Amino acid sequence: MKTGARAPRAAATWFVVLCSLPLAGCGAVVVETATVGWDKAQVWTNMDAARAGDPEAQYAVGAALCCSGDSQTGTLYSTKDALRWLCAAAAQGNTEAMLKLGQIFEGDQVDGLRLMRRAMNAVTDTPQNLAAAYYWYTAAGYAGLEEAAGMAANLNAEMTAPEKAAAAGYVSGTEPPCCWTDLQATSVR
Repeated sequence: MKTGARAPRAAATWFVVLCSLPLAGCGAVVVETATVGWDKAQVWTNMDAARAGDPEAQYAVGAALCCSGDSQTGTLYSTKDALRWLCAAAAQGNTEAMLKLGQIFEGDQVDGLRLMRRAMNAVTDTPQNLAAAYYWYTAAGYAGLEEAAGMAANLNAEMTAPEKAAAAGYVSGTEPPCCWTDLQATSVR
């Protein structure tokens, strides 16, 4: 059971899922198909520039690849690959990538009208690491993204003492939380 500020988000997620059930037929399939097409185009259009080190292109590729709750291979969406590209962009100061990393580590991995993916993530156990999410929100806030600073403050108020200690370890560490194993390191409650 989710606690604190996440409880209203869980209720809101279920509300969205229940309200979207009438669209679960053809409408949801059409929307999801269009979204997948857009994401594929983003990857295809930006991949060369991303490989060449362009942080905006790396962010575009990472955001398009994000995210599958279980990170199955063989599909377009791969949280593991998304983390790699987003971390590359964040390392170059891309605040959007930092914010997206915070959202991924907080367990909020689906953006936009992706009704079918939202429904799937609502009923599965989406991995989260609140200490890592705090790290990325804080980094984005220090880089000037005011929205992220507020998200870090809200998350800090919700975290347990062990999570705050883990966050302090990330902040003082030499390597930021950026890989699949960091996401799988679920926060201690």
